[in-house]
Amino acid sequence: MNKARKVSLIVILTIIAVVALFTIAFFTDVAVYYHADESIISAYIQSDDSVSVEYHNQGKFYSFEPTSSYDSAFVFIPGGKVEAKAYAPLMHELAKNGILCLLLEVKFNLAILDQNAPKGIQDNYKDVNNWYIGGHSLGGTVASKYLSKNPSEYKGIVFLGSYPQADLSSLNIKCLQMYGSCDKVLKMNKYEAAKLKCPISTKEFVIEGGNHAQFGAYGAQKGDGEASITNEMQWAITVAQILQLVY
Repeated sequence: MNKARKVSLIVILTIIAVVALFTIAFFTDVAVYYHADESIISAYIQSDDSVSVEYHNQGKFYSFEPTSSYDSAFVFIPGGKVEAKAYAPLMHELAKNGILCLLLEVKFNLAILDQNAPKGIQDNYKDVNNWYIGGHSLGGTVASKYLSKNPSEYKGIVFLGSYPQADLSSLNIKCLQMYGSCDKVLKMNKYEAAKLKCPISTKEFVIEGGNHAQFGAYGAQKGDGEASITNEMQWAITVAQILQLVY
């Protein structure tokens, strides 16, 4: 083997080794995520008299559909590295109050890798006239990016422990920003700076005693503050504020 071919082979093998290492590192990282607390969500991930719950394999989402009539829907994107069904309690409680809730599963539990996840979901519910989108933490950031590219699809957006990355300031839509006073995960400097990207109608609400993780049911989150209220209390407050936004 001549020198040139030997150098080429070494380069190729080096590239293959680097790609393999990055691939292993990626899959090792995404294999670690926050799992839904089954002991909590079991009561919310199933149907009852007021809410019909179904998992849709085509489209990869959970629907929480009110058994009574409704005209509004909420598309929700999970936080980064959080199992989607951890948000079942929040979705179920909203659906009990007459809002169709569609909880998206995203690739590798990272919405940033699945930014078009909401695309086409409205086609399944053509009778719904009022659509809202939102998410928790990274999910809210991705929701803002999707909305900025599809502004005609939604009448409002909800950020839970989150803020927009895309500029929504020119959109004539409703907007709600919520976070817990004990949230230590949310980067407040970025949150404050991002207010310039929010619609002019944005309402801000701070949940006294709430933290970052209790918007879902997946246990404590690394770096988060300790909440002084229960999960149930934080969900109830969140539901009440979203209902005010929608209605």
